[in-house]
Amino acid sequence: MMDRDRARGFIVAEEEFEHGVCELAVPVRSADGSILAALSVLGGRDEITSRTSDIAEALTAAAERL
Repeated sequence: MMDRDRARGFIVAEEEFEHGVCELAVPVRSADGSILAALSVLGGRDEITSRTSDIAEALTAAAERL
């Protein structure tokens, strides 16, 4: 993760690959804190940006269970 994203614990990539599509991703960490993988969702820009905190919370909870 980039330093700017580390504090909030997730990244949002807005329209990087396709117009109107955003991705929100959280890290999946090992017991020692290193990043093993990521969980992400893709959606329309409006859907992702209007529910960023809800989506990040759900993905983070899922990542912690893995």
